Amino acid sequence: MEPNVETRKDRQHDEAELLLNRLKRFKGKHPMVMASSTSSVDLAKKIAKELGGEFYQILIKKLTDPENPNRAIGAVTEWGGVYLSREALERGLTPEGLWEHINALVEEMQKHRKNQVQLVTPKHRPAIFVDVGSRTGYRLMAALQSVKTFIPKIIVVATPKISHRAFALINNFCDEVIALKVR
Repeated sequence: MEPNVETRKDRQHDEAELLLNRLKRFKGKHPMVMASSTSSVDLAKKIAKELGGEFYQILIKKLTDPENPNRAIGAVTEWGGVYLSREALERGLTPEGLWEHINALVEEMQKHRKNQVQLVTPKHRPAIFVDVGSRTGYRLMAALQSVKTFIPKIIVVATPKISHRAFALINNFCDEVIALKVR
C-alpha cells in the first residue's frame, strides 16, 4: 500500500473517531445520518452505524451560472430545496428565472432515486448532515432548507473541515455545526 493511501486512511479514521466522540449524545436516539456528497458516504455510514441511526445519501446538484458553467451559484436537492448564493441574487438571478434548469436537475435526481430505497423522514428525531469538507456551503444550505420541512428534532452538521465562508453561511440555519477544523 502506498504511504499516501495509508496516511489518508489513518486521517479519515481519526476524523471519524473525533466526530463520533462529539456526536455520542445521539447514540440510541435513532438519528437520520445523511451524506451530503458522494465523498461523504463512508464517513456518514460509519457514524450512522456507531450511533444506531439510519443512513441516507441526499442527492444534491450544483447550480451553475448560465453565463459561466464553471461557476457555482447555488445548489438544489432531490426534494427541490434550492439555495442561490448572494452573488447570484445580486446579479438578478432568481429561482423562478432558473426554474427550467432547476426542474431538470430535480427530475434527474428523482429518476436516479426511483429504483433506490426511499427516505424515511427525520421527523421528530435528530438529523445529522455529514460532509467531508465544504468550501462554499451551497450544497449544505440546500440540504438544510430541504430537511427543515421534515421537522427534525435537531439539525446538526458534522464535518472534519469547513471554510470560514461556509461556516458563516450555514451556522444560523442549523442547530449546531461540529467542525474539527475551520479554515
